[in-house]
Amino acid sequence: MISQKRACYIVARVIIQSGRLDLVPLTPAFLRAVLARDLPEAARIIGLSLPDGLLDASDVMAMRLRQLEADPSLQPWLLRAMALRDRPVMIGHIGFHTAPGPEYLRDLAPGAAELGFEVYPPFRRKGYAREASEALMRWARTQGTSRFVMSIRPDNAPSQALAAGLGFERIGSHVDEVDGVEDILERRSVYLRAATEADASLFFEHQRDAAAARMVAGPPMRGREAYFEHWIRTSKIPTNARRAILFDGAVAGYVGCFENDGVAEVCYWLGREFWGKGIASRALALYLLEEKRRPLVGRVAKRNPASIRVLQKCGFTIVREDTSPYEGEDVEGFVLELPG
Repeated sequence: MISQKRACYIVARVIIQSGRLDLVPLTPAFLRAVLARDLPEAARIIGLSLPDGLLDASDVMAMRLRQLEADPSLQPWLLRAMALRDRPVMIGHIGFHTAPGPEYLRDLAPGAAELGFEVYPPFRRKGYAREASEALMRWARTQGTSRFVMSIRPDNAPSQALAAGLGFERIGSHVDEVDGVEDILERRSVYLRAATEADASLFFEHQRDAAAARMVAGPPMRGREAYFEHWIRTSKIPTNARRAILFDGAVAGYVGCFENDGVAEVCYWLGREFWGKGIASRALALYLLEEKRRPLVGRVAKRNPASIRVLQKCGFTIVREDTSPYEGEDVEGFVLELPG
């Protein structure tokens, strides 16, 4: 039987993995070696080559060491090395500032965890910060935390862009003792980004849900080759605009718009596991902030009342009845319109 002390040690040493990275906890022994400027010893402890400029992070490492000495149970939440899996090199660091729910976030974002990171200069602009951030937040969700914030200087354009791409938006500001005025940003649970060909593999699986396809009387199911041919071809049409819907960092489906006989028509699809959470309504509302064409129409089968409610929540109204063919039957439906 594992003792409680041993179990805590095992949890603290858990390495979080992403596609290219291992996120390795920075232990007190490692931090003490770095702060003593004994980089060979620090490299031996962590088993990674250490980059030039690591000592520039001494202030934050000293702060995290004090936290760990006061409360060792914080280890899984605090600093981790970003390490390349294909070669043992530390390319940056990432971690939460504290365990979730610190007192200083009580008014703005109760229960949240604040995320911070740095990728060292030789390894920037390769997507590592985004990849590490998404992996760390996925891990935090397994620990019961789904609310995240960042603090970023308004003039730090690269970090602001990264945060926006991860679904963070400004909720306030504060004055940091070192960095001065910083925006406080919180991650939305639902957000949009550009849909990619990689996302199409997941969307292909969604459209294979025969019961869902029948309920919405959607387009006919296609085989993999035909589906990707259709995806690539329609993605090249300038008037088509398709966005991936993300919920708590996971791709849940897509929302988009296409022209049908000169009329702009919205469409969306969610994987079944994401139904009933209010995701479609929020995603469509966000999409309508981007999509400026008006009027817009949406076509919905009468047997799909949930989608009728989604469109109505976003300002669409029923303008006429309609029928559409689906697997040999004429399915009754409505045409809804969002006017200009």
